Amino acid sequence: MAIYGRHLDNVRAALDWAFSPEGYPQIGVALTVATVPLWVQLSLLGECRERVERALARLNPSACRDLRREMRLHAAMGMSLNYTTGPVSETAAAWTNTLIIARSLDDTDYQLRALRGLWAHHMNRGGYRQALAFAHEFRDLATMSADFASLDFGDRMAAIILHYLGDQERARGHLECHFARPTNPVRYSNTTRFLLDQDVTVQALLARIFWLQRFSDQAVHTARLAVDRALAIDHTLSLCHALAQAMCPLALYTGDLAIASLA
Repeated sequence: MAIYGRHLDNVRAALDWAFSPEGYPQIGVALTVATVPLWVQLSLLGECRERVERALARLNPSACRDLRREMRLHAAMGMSLNYTTGPVSETAAAWTNTLIIARSLDDTDYQLRALRGLWAHHMNRGGYRQALAFAHEFRDLATMSADFASLDFGDRMAAIILHYLGDQERARGHLECHFARPTNPVRYSNTTRFLLDQDVTVQALLARIFWLQRFSDQAVHTARLAVDRALAIDHTLSLCHALAQAMCPLALYTGDLAIASLA
């Protein structure tokens, strides 16, 4: 962020030129792919979607397709749609395309991203059993690839679905697996891979579970931890998640209207 954040307007100008009649669309496509992490870190998902749509429309349809670049654009589209339009058919299509290409390239990272995207899509449309199946598939792949950071995220994915299905004890058990693993000091990459900081999401969900299990003091304390973590990493989307999923509901549940209005 410190190095690249201040160059966002330069990137916008370069993209506008590249896709103009005088520009070079393939440069624009490559630059769009490279800029996705910046848009995600800045939580500019609406702009990301618009730029990626333009890049996808200019992909080379010939036999010399750059599948890796195409896969990354579909993933960026799915991620943007998850947060700008919700569970529409285009969201599922973008993630399905990502998964198909990622499997053909044997790319574990983007298979995980696609499975997470499909999980979120089905969760948002209320298809909890389908979402739970994608969470299990995600965890199985993370286990096989010894990707423990992703395994943490898989535990959270399964936990939130079990939470919605009413199984708070099993949901809490998945989250406790997260805390039992060694702490990874480098977590920032996961906001780009999976859009939200995993510590924030775990604390926010755990706060809700504590409330349902009648541990009200622990619930409020854990919600504050989620907000503090999001503020510490300066990630807007993670902060929105902590407020909407934990701090605001708990403030209303406990009758703390002053905190609710501030949040």
